[in-house]
Amino acid sequence: MNVIEELNEEVRKRRKKPYNKGAKILINTELCKSCALCALVCPTGVLEMVENKKNIYNYSAEAVKPEYCTLCNLCVYQCPDFAISIEKGGGK
Repeated sequence: MNVIEELNEEVRKRRKKPYNKGAKILINTELCKSCALCALVCPTGVLEMVENKKNIYNYSAEAVKPEYCTLCNLCVYQCPDFAISIEKGGGK
């Protein structure tokens, strides 16, 4: 198991229940430098690092489970490249 797989496995353990707030997580994969800080700080495991051949680092963050987003914005604040933004939806 490589480092990315280990990180993603740890992230998945944080998923408890969907919040369904209608959040839309936008990630500019051209700006993402694959540092994984966003995935590390996300308390609900929304973000994972995925293979991305278009990114010069071959990986980028992806919101694989946006329904778990609680709109805490920790990923936005932690991203050193300003590659993440969150749009609040109508929510439930």
